[in-house]
Amino acid sequence: MANVATTQAGFREFSIDTVAAGKVAWDERRLAKISARISGRVERLHANFTGARVKAGQPLLDIYSPELVSSQKEYLLAVEGAERAKESPLADSRAMMEGLRDAARARLRQWGFSDAQVAELVRTRQPKSVVTVYAPASGVVTERLVTAGQYVTEGALLFSVAPLSSVWVHAELYENEGGRAAIGSPAVVTTEAWPGREFRGKVAFVDPVINPETRTLKVRIDLANPGEFLKPEMFVKVALKGQKVRVLAVPEDAVVVTGDRALVWVESSSGTFEPRNVTLGRRGSGFYEVLSGLSAGETVAASGGFLIDAESRLKSARSKAPEQQGGTGR
Repeated sequence: MANVATTQAGFREFSIDTVAAGKVAWDERRLAKISARISGRVERLHANFTGARVKAGQPLLDIYSPELVSSQKEYLLAVEGAERAKESPLADSRAMMEGLRDAARARLRQWGFSDAQVAELVRTRQPKSVVTVYAPASGVVTERLVTAGQYVTEGALLFSVAPLSSVWVHAELYENEGGRAAIGSPAVVTTEAWPGREFRGKVAFVDPVINPETRTLKVRIDLANPGEFLKPEMFVKVALKGQKVRVLAVPEDAVVVTGDRALVWVESSSGTFEPRNVTLGRRGSGFYEVLSGLSAGETVAASGGFLIDAESRLKSARSKAPEQQGGTGR
């Protein structure tokens, strides 16, 4: 009447997966720090807030620098001197003037002048008092450390820019799971923000030191992030895909877990079942690994195990009831 379905215990492939909590972070390898190459006053901010999206070559800010004006004038004088020296019959004189010109141009390049800006300066012969700082790569402004009107010195950090096209995911593994994390292991990342969507990557780094406070091991997964669905600081779930092994297994519904023991109902004859204690191993994909207590090919109740167990307990209680009543003299 319970319509108990049966199945045979058999071998199947088990994937040793490890599930851990994780968090998205910027890809530090592609993080660009932009600093001032010359001292001066910030005249204008083109990217004026954290989180602004910029493209490679896009202006970030303008810096006014009197020192820059002097350097441009020096370069123009060196250019004129090199042009006049072309007519000189003395090779040493020509080489000296060309060397002065190249040195002056190198100084401008060091302060952030592009080849196009240098060519424009030579064409117009008009020094500029403002140097524009450009974004070296496309991405998101993660830090803005200056404001308009602020005086900055050479080497001062101005901006940080990082792309979102690729991200890192840091996952924390328990100490006893550390042996399952290997560089190159495939990983699947999911998040509640995008249910049903999987982000696939590989383990790129395993921390060589256990966190002494949490007793966990940090691993890093590198992920491509097309569409920029994953955001830094977002919480995610990480499944590290391990090696596949072939083990004896039964469906989860075939196992009855009671307290500190687990059992399955083995069919001893048609329609008759007997309980068998088993030792379980890994669990996954709707199956339990059976370490002991069962052999391959034995037929077990694949569903209805709890009903069989409940009926068995009920019959046991009924059989003891008359004895208990006789013992009380009733």
